Amino acid sequence: DCCVLLSNLLDNAIEANSKVNDERYITLLSNQTENLLYMEMRNPSTGDLQKDGHRILSTKKTDAPSGIGLENVYAIIKKYRGEYQIFKENEEFVFQILLPDMH
Repeated sequence: DCCVLLSNLLDNAIEANSKVNDERYITLLSNQTENLLYMEMRNPSTGDLQKDGHRILSTKKTDAPSGIGLENVYAIIKKYRGEYQIFKENEEFVFQILLPDMH
């Protein structure tokens, strides 16, 4: 499940970087205690976040279904009764996750 979280968030961050003309970067912070995992991913953001409630909507310009990666992320967070926040701060997209013990 951790691999699914990371791969989907990284995929979105890489795509967001491809739309940026300035400095490109991805910052991943992670901290794990005995029974809690905190993860935060940041990347440059162009434009406003499109949300439906607490969920962010895909901005991909494609005829194929998109946003499935984030749906996988939301499902894993729900599975482990975790919490998440998505917001924009100083022209950065920020995705924070807090998960209890994943065993």
